[in-house]
Order: sequence, then C-alpha cells, then structure tokens
Amino acid sequence: LTDPGTKALLQGMMGQALRSADEYAAAVLPLTEAIDGLEWAGRPGDASLDATMVGDVQASLGNFAEADAAVTRARGLGEVSGDPNMVLDADLVRGRVASERGDLGEALTHTRRGLFAADEVGNIFCSLVGTFLVADQKLILGEPEQDISHLERSSELAQYCNAGGLEALGQAWLAAARASLGDLDPA
Repeated sequence: LTDPGTKALLQGMMGQALRSADEYAAAVLPLTEAIDGLEWAGRPGDASLDATMVGDVQASLGNFAEADAAVTRARGLGEVSGDPNMVLDADLVRGRVASERGDLGEALTHTRRGLFAADEVGNIFCSLVGTFLVADQKLILGEPEQDISHLERSSELAQYCNAGGLEALGQAWLAAARASLGDLDPA
C-alpha cells in the first residue's frame, strides 16, 4: 500500500477485528498505528474511534496510564471531528477505564456524561452501553436500589437493539439486584 490513509484504515480494521476476538494485546499495535495515519489523512473521527478502542483494550490489559492517554487523545480527536458520537464514546470508555481501575466515583462521572450525550444525540446503542455501564458501576458500589431503573432501561434498549447477549445479562443482573433487596420473585 502506498496511500497512508488507506493503510491506516486497514490497520484500524485489523485492530478492531482483533479486539472483537478478545485478542487485546495483539489489537494494540495496529490500532495505535492507525491513529496517526488516520489523523494525517484528515479523518479525525476514525482516528478517535481507534484511539477509544486502544483505551478500552489497554484498560482490559491493566495498562491504565496508556488507557488514559489513549482516551484523552480520542476525546480530543472527537472534538476536532465535530462528531458528538466520537466524544461520547471517549467519555463512556473513560468511565469504563476508571471503573476497571477501581475509581467508581470518576467512572460514574464520565459514564453519566457519555450517557447523557448519547441520549441527547439519539445514539441508542451508546445509550444502551452507557446505561449498562452505570448499572454495572452501581452494582459494584452495592447500590442495587439505585440500580433497578438503569437495569430495566438497559434491558429495554438491548431488546430494541436486538442485542440478545446484553439483554440476557441485563435480565440476570436485574434479578440479582432485586434479590439483594429481598424481592425473590423473578418476574
């Protein structure tokens, strides 16, 4: 390939495929290499998406400094792109990174900001992800009474988005939250 922009797009696709296959360590290099090429090619939105994914995989690997740097870059690129979806993606992943690190206060701040933005722009799938992340963070905090509405909404959004795995997980978490509050009726 002689065109750096095309090469960067393909590197990003390879990194995304590896990430989807849960091959996080292998995904870091192609995603990272894609970011510079996409930015050079004038595609800050695509670069932001790949930087967000780098943040996500680095957090999964426990590399929190690298995850924070990638998400900071993703948010900046998202702002340059003018696409609010890229900015809110970065906020949602920053919340996930903070949650993985154990800082649930920071996690909720960023996740809620991303969720609010997703709702504002009508990004239903990101609303699903954000609602699910808030629910997860509330469950970790041991606040199931505050979590029921998020779990109910995440289940509804998962059904709407035909995200069966997330719908099933949401229903299981909802049952667990209700049971922890003494409601043993699974309905």
